Amino acid sequence: WYILDHGFEDDPDLGFVLVYYRGQNDAWAGYGGGTLYTRKKNIPPEILDRVCEACERAKVPFYRFWTITDNTCPGEGDPAKLRTQFAERLTKQAAQSAEV
Repeated sequence: WYILDHGFEDDPDLGFVLVYYRGQNDAWAGYGGGTLYTRKKNIPPEILDRVCEACERAKVPFYRFWTITDNTCPGEGDPAKLRTQFAERLTKQAAQSAEV
């Protein structure tokens, strides 16, 4: 594992750690990958150039080897509705168990 770059650890909006890994073992002839850890659901534009430069130095160009994902966490929804859905599933399971 390699830490390609990190910075702004004390800043909740810009803090990041860029990790890259590479290796091989009996099961894999070669594997690799990486992760950009941030506190935000999207990459802050202020750090993107720095991240791209760190990837270039490691010879793993960001836009060629990395994928930007949507890390949005969906809301939990209305608690009353979720409880109702759960109760309906339990009722259905109980009915199916009684049939057996």
